[in-house]
Amino acid sequence: MSRAISQEILESMDTGVLAFDRTGIMVFANAAACQILHVSPEDLVGSSLTGSEGILARCHEMIQQVLRTFEPSIQTWQERQMYLDLSVKPWKEREGAILFIQDKTAQRGLLERDKQFIANASHELRTPITIIQGFAETLCSYPKLSPGTVGDISEKIARTSKRLENLVQSLLTLSKIDHFSEEKLREVGLIEIAHHCKHLVLSSHPEARITIFGSPDLFIRADPQLLDLAVMNLLENAIKYSLSPANLRIEIHQRAQNALIEVRDQGIGIPAIDLPSIFDRFYKVDRQQSSGIKGVGLGLSIVKEIVKKHQGSVSVSSQVNVGSVFTISFPVVKKIV
Repeated sequence: MSRAISQEILESMDTGVLAFDRTGIMVFANAAACQILHVSPEDLVGSSLTGSEGILARCHEMIQQVLRTFEPSIQTWQERQMYLDLSVKPWKEREGAILFIQDKTAQRGLLERDKQFIANASHELRTPITIIQGFAETLCSYPKLSPGTVGDISEKIARTSKRLENLVQSLLTLSKIDHFSEEKLREVGLIEIAHHCKHLVLSSHPEARITIFGSPDLFIRADPQLLDLAVMNLLENAIKYSLSPANLRIEIHQRAQNALIEVRDQGIGIPAIDLPSIFDRFYKVDRQQSSGIKGVGLGLSIVKEIVKKHQGSVSVSSQVNVGSVFTISFPVVKKIV
């Protein structure tokens, strides 16, 4: 009975477990190990891994070393985008050895992403700070500059400071999204969100034309503030990349079990080469294609993160000089009567 329970526990583990007898023959392999190694139990159990290649050859070497020395061994295996932690320990009183395999690919990917984000954020922050510092030093070093020159430099400092403020605010927003709490989720109507965002956008872009179409009965579970932010970013982005006055259309409808919000514009469009990367952090479309428009490259990545936190998805279709359609999709819920 205890052996059956132990085997059941081993099979339920996320960590891969391989057990070998004192001669180096494998006597047990749990499901996690087979999945990580992409090998069936029939191909593993009963073999010594002699003559294997790649990760299996490394496992064989570690097992043989532990069977000779009876000393634990720990190594890391990296192949393409796969990262594994391997550890081998003697089994009982020199009756064999057990190898544990932990798949660290996801954690390593997050670590690399965080490192890249910090590097990109540092670079983006350094640029406006350097510009402001340079202009400030010019004003200090040349006190007799003409009023026109002083005014021009002051205007550039103010504009660059605003860009720096936007960048810091975007970074703080990403941090807020990372600490997303389901306690803030409530049932919200998408038409209500669309009209609220339209009102906010028109307060700062009164020349824009925004029309809303769709069902008033579509509801999702969401953090209203974050959902507002996602839709606002799409509208602001559409206006930024449209000739004035911007002509936008928000469509809300249901497809299967998903509620969709589509933001359509008649702007300059996005080149096909940029579409796969448009939601990446700090990614910016070639300025020759975007009429010199400057941004921090975080708006669409913020949309993506918000949508992902709500178990949704976001996509884009676009044609240069015709316009773009951004679509966000969420699981739909029924209205509570």
